[in-house]
Amino acid sequence: MHPNGKLIILVDGDKGIGIADCALLAGMLVSPGGRNLVENAYNLEVSSPGIEAPLTLARQYVKNIGRQLAIKIADGVKEKVN
Repeated sequence: MHPNGKLIILVDGDKGIGIADCALLAGMLVSPGGRNLVENAYNLEVSSPGIEAPLTLARQYVKNIGRQLAIKIADGVKEKVN
């Protein structure tokens, strides 16, 4: 939850995530009567992390075998890797 009232939920999967998956999850966060399950008012955003999101889990590296990646090393230099 961001201070501006925006609740961002990023969802990922080994086979990717589609908009229908995001919509389903968003619907699960609101009760059938339309009452929010989160106490405070918020703007909900459900999406996949996107291509620019850093890889953080071992399964994400496996999922991207064979793709070209950009690596940013500690000194801030970016390099493309096959």
